[in-house]
Amino acid sequence: MTVTCIIIRNLPCRVETARNSSLRHDPLVIYDPNSPFQRVVDASPGWRIHHEMPLDTALDRCPEAVTLPADSALYAQQWRAVINRLRGIRDSVDDAGQGTAYVRIDADDAAPPAEPRLVASLMACVPADWEPRVGVASDPLAAHCAASVARPGHAVRVPDTTEPRHRFLAPLPVNLLPVDVHILAGLYDRGIHRLGQLDDLSAQGLTAMLTEQSEAAPEADHSTFPRAA
Repeated sequence: MTVTCIIIRNLPCRVETARNSSLRHDPLVIYDPNSPFQRVVDASPGWRIHHEMPLDTALDRCPEAVTLPADSALYAQQWRAVINRLRGIRDSVDDAGQGTAYVRIDADDAAPPAEPRLVASLMACVPADWEPRVGVASDPLAAHCAASVARPGHAVRVPDTTEPRHRFLAPLPVNLLPVDVHILAGLYDRGIHRLGQLDDLSAQGLTAMLTEQSEAAPEADHSTFPRAA
């Protein structure tokens, strides 16, 4: 099996700047007006403003920011359109939540030169100004890590063979794994900060380790944890 992971960072900001091009040159903070403290939904990168931060705190860090109430229905609609386009190419699309999707590729399409052409077709399902980051690997966990370090608008392929795969994954921080913060906290508590500190970086090894870690963190949201087939 081969898995392609597609990540869109700052999707709400991208939707808003596409709707109003005058916002492209200003720092933007999008907030939920119905949440306590009007918490941040998304923000322009580079201002140390993160998801769920109170709006007042965000404006302390970037007083010149343009603030917009979140149009959640529009963001969901735009993301569904991307998922539908992906499913027009491959049926096996897993929607992992707004901004992240996994596409499973069968063996016939996973060999060169078919794979690069298929990956390019999948990337073309995303508006170019959304700058998709794409990772390709033999399992969803490695594919997500690869997409996380890909340059905007580019794809990164994780080698399938053991030693090259280990060399690729080992230096990466564990917070690139698509898991709940409680699971990450458990890894940090064990002194594990980079993937290379884990005993087994194979698809089965990563899945087994994270399954064990998630069982030790019953409060974790396990829906973010993609399982290898």
